[in-house]
Amino acid sequence: EKEIMQKISSGIYVTELSGASASPISGDFSYGAQGYWVEDGEKKYPVADFTVAGNFFELLKNIVGIGDELRFVSPHRLGSFGGRLLLVEGLEISG
Repeated sequence: EKEIMQKISSGIYVTELSGASASPISGDFSYGAQGYWVEDGEKKYPVADFTVAGNFFELLKNIVGIGDELRFVSPHRLGSFGGRLLLVEGLEISG
């Protein structure tokens, strides 16, 4: 996480996504989110109830960093899934 955070001069570190709207045809998506405002590689304060939107195909083109650690979560006891921390440019944030 530290390695990725150091690359952020200012932006949002998303820690949780919820409620999705996504098109499998166009790749457009919108998620409710929570996280932290980041400046100079450090978490400054929590940010709640914002929206992250973009296009999945463009997101893949705009990955500028990949974390080393593999993380797993188990939402609502429905099994688990995991992935690495991604640093992505160009997503729309509102709220």
